[in-house]
Amino acid sequence: MEKPATSTEPEEPWSTPLAGYKWFNESTFKLGSYGYQQPTSSSYDFTCPTITNETEFPLTLKLTGLIPNTTYSNLKVGIYNTSGT
Repeated sequence: MEKPATSTEPEEPWSTPLAGYKWFNESTFKLGSYGYQQPTSSSYDFTCPTITNETEFPLTLKLTGLIPNTTYSNLKVGIYNTSGT
């Protein structure tokens, strides 16, 4: 049985991989590459200034842990006051 770590890497039709890449070790694959395990969790973070009535304000939403080159739809953001309205 061949030992991948001591064998020759096959010729690949794409660019040179990043340092540390081992063609036989899936844990060194870049996120989204064939065989790479998907992240098990995602998270989000809001950056929002003080809000006043009838005033536009910037809202920054940072999503992490999602799969690259994937389309996500039906995402919603809501703002509630202290009474839940």
